[in-house]
Amino acid sequence: MRMKFSVHTRTALKPFPDVDGISERYLTVEECKVLQDYADDDFRPLVTCALFTGGRYGSLGNLKVNDIDFRSRTALFRVTKSGKKQSVKLTAPACKFLKAQIGGKSADDYVFVKSSGERWKPSDQSRRMTDACAAAKIEPPVTFHELRDTFASHLVMAGVPILTIANSTKNACGSGARAPTA
Repeated sequence: MRMKFSVHTRTALKPFPDVDGISERYLTVEECKVLQDYADDDFRPLVTCALFTGGRYGSLGNLKVNDIDFRSRTALFRVTKSGKKQSVKLTAPACKFLKAQIGGKSADDYVFVKSSGERWKPSDQSRRMTDACAAAKIEPPVTFHELRDTFASHLVMAGVPILTIANSTKNACGSGARAPTA
């Protein structure tokens, strides 16, 4: 269980529940490209959007066309781990990608559905991630959640301020990714 530390006093606070530790795995830019290449046609858009937004699988699977505002360059995740809505800033490439995904869909349609028109179920991503990682020769294989870690890691490496990243990757207790304090 990971402990939370106060930046000001460096004293231990109440531990985060259900947290095993810090993820140390993220994909390189090249691995991201290869993973997208090897993800199946139905699954590839979800992988791509996770890499663009840091969105969780459940949030992306429940994203509707009317949750995307291209004028403000934001996406609203209505279904989140914390149960609170989360607004995420979109880059220009993310907007271009999402515009292509929603072409011809109505405002109430889900952005990401299978080619059969069926919605994504919670268990639909695990095997597809495993298969895509195997085909892409990504070792060790990553989980869908590690695409979120990859998003945040790439922002850090690009020099984006930690607080900006923390605000865009809020977790279940309302706090985002944190810089190490010890």
